[in-house]
Amino acid sequence: MKSVFVIVNSEGDILSKQGEWLSAAKLKHAYSSSERDIALNELIERNQKHVDERLFVRECSVDDKGRPKDLMPEREPSQC
Repeated sequence: MKSVFVIVNSEGDILSKQGEWLSAAKLKHAYSSSERDIALNELIERNQKHVDERLFVRECSVDDKGRPKDLMPEREPSQC
């Protein structure tokens, strides 16, 4: 199954392509990367500018057009 990685804050909002926070219902407009490393770099850059934000990289399944569709269940730390 294909997947992409998105950036989520502690409130469950998802980072958009424009750098704004969206509700999970607007997932198809989210910033996404097929590579976890690239998404992690984006998270680090964003966190340097906004040190008070608590951010996470989450994996998503994709639709036919390659856009994020569903957030996958969070993994336990031992599974990462």
